[in-house]
Amino acid sequence: MKKYLILLSCFFLLGAAPSRQHVYTTGDIISSSDVTENEDAIFSYLQTGVDTYEDDSILDADINSSANIQSDKLNLESIATTVRFTTGGVMGLPKGTSAPGTCTTGDLFFDTDAAEGANINLCTSTNTWSLPSMIKSVASPSSDHTASGTIVTMTAGDNLNFGDACYINPSDGKAKLADADALSSATAIIVAIGTISANASGDFLMNGVARDDSWNWTTGQVVYLSTTGTTGNTLTATAPSGTDDVIQIMGVASNADRVFINPSGVQVVHN
Repeated sequence: MKKYLILLSCFFLLGAAPSRQHVYTTGDIISSSDVTENEDAIFSYLQTGVDTYEDDSILDADINSSANIQSDKLNLESIATTVRFTTGGVMGLPKGTSAPGTCTTGDLFFDTDAAEGANINLCTSTNTWSLPSMIKSVASPSSDHTASGTIVTMTAGDNLNFGDACYINPSDGKAKLADADALSSATAIIVAIGTISANASGDFLMNGVARDDSWNWTTGQVVYLSTTGTTGNTLTATAPSGTDDVIQIMGVASNADRVFINPSGVQVVHN
């Protein structure tokens, strides 16, 4: 009889075994309001690989400067406040050789293959990337075959290479090789800043600085549209002088390997 009484007493002292009130799966957020008294008794079992905190309990001072928070555990979308970085801190943007096919308004992306000054893409509407409207040009693009300034994306009407001056073909709106030999093909308005195949889309410099390490200009000299009309030969330091040739200033050399591109809207036909 004494044995039975001892066992019965232990049962009442310990109480019933904790019962499971909620079922969680990987990725679920456990709110403090969901934790019942019984679940609290088995709290230690929920700690494997998980840190659980009471709502509003984490302060700035609690986060160590070297804390490493997994990106898939951190979601700032629901934070209705400004996220600030300390002096000297940096914020990395998602990056790659081309922007993703989908985006949400407000997203940012850094295109590592784009021309300098056209690297940052802003999602202005669902699945639509755009370049910021205000772009600061740099006087010395960082490497060969790069450019900085106002850049537009267009479809090429010819096979083009870096530095090719182009006019807009009135029949189809494509960028074609400009040629100062005739007025109809001499209204150059943009310069290709990459290798672009005919009928393919590519970037063109409207106004800014282009760098090509194979150039050998004299600093300060005027650069004209040439009469050659072939890829790689559309810019020249000599003003066209043949009959009916068109004189159009394309820009000014700012260095041996750099030209400040600023196509003139005025063309003079040589008699």
